[in-house]
Amino acid sequence: MIGDTTAQTDLSISNLNVNKYAFLNNKFPIETIVNYSGNTQVQSKFEIKSGNSVLFTKTIDFNSEDNSEIITTTLTANRLGTYLYEAFITPLTSEKNTINNNRKFGIEVIDERTSVLILSSVSHPDLGMLKKSIESNEQRLAKIKYIQDYNKIELDDFQLVIIYQPNNQFKLVFEDIRTKKLNSFIITGTQTDWNFLNSAQQNFSKAHTVQSQEIFPIYNENYSQFQFENLGFSQFPPLDDAFGSLKFKNESLSPMLFQQLEGIPTKFPLLATFQNNSSKQAVLFGENIWKWRAESYMNSGSFDQFDTFTGKLVQYLSATQNRDRLTFETEAFYLENEEINISAQYFDQNYRFNPDGQLVLQIRNLSSNEVLEIQMLPYNNQFKAQIESLKPGDYSFEIKEQSSGISGSGTFSILGFNVEQQFSGANLAKLQSLAKNNQEGLYFLNNPEAMITGLIADNRYVTVQKNREKTLHLISWKFLLAFLVLSLSTEWFARKYFGLI
Repeated sequence: MIGDTTAQTDLSISNLNVNKYAFLNNKFPIETIVNYSGNTQVQSKFEIKSGNSVLFTKTIDFNSEDNSEIITTTLTANRLGTYLYEAFITPLTSEKNTINNNRKFGIEVIDERTSVLILSSVSHPDLGMLKKSIESNEQRLAKIKYIQDYNKIELDDFQLVIIYQPNNQFKLVFEDIRTKKLNSFIITGTQTDWNFLNSAQQNFSKAHTVQSQEIFPIYNENYSQFQFENLGFSQFPPLDDAFGSLKFKNESLSPMLFQQLEGIPTKFPLLATFQNNSSKQAVLFGENIWKWRAESYMNSGSFDQFDTFTGKLVQYLSATQNRDRLTFETEAFYLENEEINISAQYFDQNYRFNPDGQLVLQIRNLSSNEVLEIQMLPYNNQFKAQIESLKPGDYSFEIKEQSSGISGSGTFSILGFNVEQQFSGANLAKLQSLAKNNQEGLYFLNNPEAMITGLIADNRYVTVQKNREKTLHLISWKFLLAFLVLSLSTEWFARKYFGLI
């Protein structure tokens, strides 16, 4: 390893911490660490820019002792989309390496604001629990309303309607949800009118009795619509619902939790999601889910895990876009030399994950039009591709399933960041520490003889001689055989021609 060990005066941005995502109209924090290498007192100006606009500026002073500063600020995400920013420290007049004076970073601004209507005909602790759990995310608002006041409610103001223990008073609710293609979440219980519910929707039905039963949850590790953690569901208290057998008519139904009845695991869903055309639905067969949140708190000392689980379910159900058979996940920005991971899911016509899909990822550099093609491999209910060593720039990509022709496309950018260019010279102190820890010597270019002498005297580096023998036949038997066949054939034709045979 050869490097310049001369200490140079240098200002550098050694680290920049920022979340890749920000919510619309929220402030997102940026933390930047600026370092100074030198012996004199200097002053410089730190800026954060978006294009030609300066969004933040600060004057900073350094000296040989006070040679580092952490700068923290916040910016406002006031528009949806992806945006590129640049942190910049003004170079000194004597500074040789100015590449490390700036750092680019990107932010994707998303809108996660969701309004949820909890509509019920009965008072129950589950209602307050659902409102608290949903509103633990500041981007979500939940309102509890009773069916008697339904004529005062504007359903269009909500992205998700939670129907709690419906009865025949909910007839107009189901009609409006079906007409307006709204997303809904049905929760049943001991006070549910199953005769009405069986006729109000066509996804499932229950041959019920007046008796109730306790239902324990079992985590389904193969659920593929979105990822959620097992909170120890098998240890949670049971839910209560009417006793009876369930039948399901919707083939796109995906169980999140299965039922365990009388200690016997079943394949009947306890919590499941499904899709009807452009709307999403879910159903939970049981009341007293408030006990689950309390149990989660007892196990972890916090409501966070259960609220995260609720949040993911609400986020999935409240999404308004149509379900695609091919979905993918990627970041809007990557750093140079960072491993790029792109994952995708391919579903069959019943919207079940199909591991036999042949997914091909094609990446195109928008400036040079260079194309890279990669076969995506199935792994844990999704397809993955890992890409390395792409140059900084803007890229477009397309994921295509070969047999069906279904495809999806998107874009991402790679921001230039070369670690080696962040330093003006070799770090002598670290090199000395590395040599000492490995029981080696440290050599300089002005004394190459010392390195040569040290290598010769070191018994660990010895001359190795390798021999390789190869045996060749003097005459190839194939050519000899061909020569004999040709000679005999010639003699036979000559004797035949002169009548000697």
